[in-house]
Amino acid sequence: MASSPSPSDRAALLEAIRQALAGTPAPRPAARTSLQPALHKLSILLVEDNAVNQKLGIRMLEKMGHTVTLALNGQIAVDIVRSQRFDLILMDIQMPVLSGLDATRAIRAWEQGRPHTPIIGHDRARYGW
Repeated sequence: MASSPSPSDRAALLEAIRQALAGTPAPRPAARTSLQPALHKLSILLVEDNAVNQKLGIRMLEKMGHTVTLALNGQIAVDIVRSQRFDLILMDIQMPVLSGLDATRAIRAWEQGRPHTPIIGHDRARYGW
């Protein structure tokens, strides 16, 4: 089922049509050649069992100015969260020892009555890696 375009999509489409009819090319967005520094520096827990993804994730996040702590599996992540506060948790879903889903459940149970840390789950299988 097709969805209708959002107002911003419609505006962009109308602007492209206007420029095409006027014979003026649409301005090209600047190519993004490097990671931009973050406006707010975050303390991030990266939960990842794959060595290549660990290095890549740490390097990208640190290059953006964030502080990164690495947990090699879900159980280590749960243990670290109990002793240290983070602004964000990036959680691999499929890991040995304790999966990302089970680790998230354990963290949420421990957080009862405490502020919840945002947790973003990812699964490299979804991307065909």
